[in-house]
Amino acid sequence: MFAIVVTLVMAYGVGHFYPDFAASRAGGLGYFTAALFVLFAFGTYVLTVVNWDHYPWRRLGLGQPAIGWCEIAFWFLPTLALFLILGLPAISEVTTPGSALMSLDTVIGWFYCMIVVIVVSGSLLGNSPWAWAGTPGRIAAASLIGTALIGTVAYFVLLWFVRLLVGSANADLLGHAIHQYPAQLGVCWVFTIIVWANAFGNLGRPVVRILITGVAAIGMFLLYFYVLAGTILHEPSVAPGASMSGNGLGFMNWLILVTLLYVVAGESFGLRRPAANVAA
Repeated sequence: MFAIVVTLVMAYGVGHFYPDFAASRAGGLGYFTAALFVLFAFGTYVLTVVNWDHYPWRRLGLGQPAIGWCEIAFWFLPTLALFLILGLPAISEVTTPGSALMSLDTVIGWFYCMIVVIVVSGSLLGNSPWAWAGTPGRIAAASLIGTALIGTVAYFVLLWFVRLLVGSANADLLGHAIHQYPAQLGVCWVFTIIVWANAFGNLGRPVVRILITGVAAIGMFLLYFYVLAGTILHEPSVAPGASMSGNGLGFMNWLILVTLLYVVAGESFGLRRPAANVAA
């Protein structure tokens, strides 16, 4: 209900005064402009939970829900700053042309690589290598700096890799939009990590987890763009003449939402738990 209200307020309330967010904006870009805030929130709020272990609120002796309210309030301003500096200028119709630090495709592709680093380190690696820093404050600083550095390197590596996955012909047809595709592959990886960590008990050693979820992500990427999106979901082609269809950031994020609602919030309702867990 809160999500629906926020969507309507942004599109018809804020959008009335700031046309970048207006529901009437061509191609649904008004809705997308508001939704772009979630990209940055996915980074900041997940960082504070899986890498920072709720630092410093837990260290102050707070418990839930006080920890949650403090984090929501504290991280809103840094998240808003990222959105206003990186996101909004790249999609705005009213800002001065050329004022954006990066193109929209680059912003999405690059920042989502940060999210991938956060989720991989926090969910698959037991918060390594940040945990090696020792104290909670040092761990927080190491994860923040390390995520920015490794995420940037990961962006260029995944950009090279997705060119191989989609082929030179599709890459040429996509043009500059290919810079968004590290995020398109990244969201597939985040989905497989969330499923593996929450539905499969995060089985295996860290290297095994990375290999299993990574291979599954590549398979999901290819299955979605080459089979599901066009043949079953009837989504439009990624570019005129391309052999790929769809937008993974829309569909895969929807799968992530459903997974979190069912597996985490719903505790896999209707499925039998392993006998050991039932006994416990």
